[in-house]
Amino acid sequence: MDELLFLEPRTDLDQFIVGVGTGFGGAFALVYDKDGLLEFWKNEYLKEEDDIDEEAAYFMAVEWFEYNTIGAYMGEHTPIYVSKDEFDIFMEDYEVMSSKQHSIHQILESMSISEIGLWREAFDMAQSAGFSLPEDNWVHVLEGFLKKHRETQYLQSLERWVELRNSYPKVFTAGDQPPLPMMDSSFDHSPESSVLGWKETLSFKEKADLLDSQFKRDFARVVGSAILQKSTHVPNTENTSEDLPSN
Repeated sequence: MDELLFLEPRTDLDQFIVGVGTGFGGAFALVYDKDGLLEFWKNEYLKEEDDIDEEAAYFMAVEWFEYNTIGAYMGEHTPIYVSKDEFDIFMEDYEVMSSKQHSIHQILESMSISEIGLWREAFDMAQSAGFSLPEDNWVHVLEGFLKKHRETQYLQSLERWVELRNSYPKVFTAGDQPPLPMMDSSFDHSPESSVLGWKETLSFKEKADLLDSQFKRDFARVVGSAILQKSTHVPNTENTSEDLPSN
C-alpha cells in the first residue's frame, strides 16, 4: 500500500478518493471519483477565467483530465477513475438499444411468412451492397417497410373486393341486402356497411384481412347464386306438333 500514487495537490484532491482497487496485473491502485474531479477543476477554471461560462469551464476540465491525468501512465499503481454520470449515460444508451432490439424481435414475430420473405430479400441486398445503419435505426426501416407493404396489400384487397361486386351487381343488390360499395357513383364507395368488423381505426393489415375474408364470403354468394339460377332454369325439351317435321 505504500506504493499507492496520489493525485496532487493532495490537500484538494484526496477528498475525491472513493477506495482502493485492483489494477492491471493485480496491483493496487487508488480509485478516484471522476465526476468530482471534473467538477472541482471546472470551478477552478471559473475562478481563474472571467469570460467563460460553466459549459466552457467544464470542457476545459475534461481536456485537462484527458491530457494530463488519464493520459499520464505512472506505472502499475496508476490511479483508477470511476464515473457515476458516465455509467448512467451508458445504461440509458443500453436500455434504448435493448428496447430497439426487443421491438425488432416483436415486429418480426408479427410478420407473415410472405412479409418475412420480402424483408429478407431487401435485407440481403442491403448487406451485399455494404449498406449499413446504426442498430437503433433498423427498427425504423423495418416499420417503414411494413407500413408501405401492408398499405399496398390493403389497396390490392380493396380493389379485388370492389371489382367482384361490380362484376355481379344483381347478386349484391337483390332482396334485403344492404347497399354495397361499387365503383358507380350511385353506390356507397366505403366498406363500413358491407365488411364485417370494419373500423376505420384498424391497421392496414387488419383491414386487408377483413376484406379478404369478405371477398371469400361474397364470392361464395356469387357461386351460390349461379348454381341456383342454373338449377331453376330447366330448358323445354318436349316436342310439340309444331316442332314435328311434316310428311
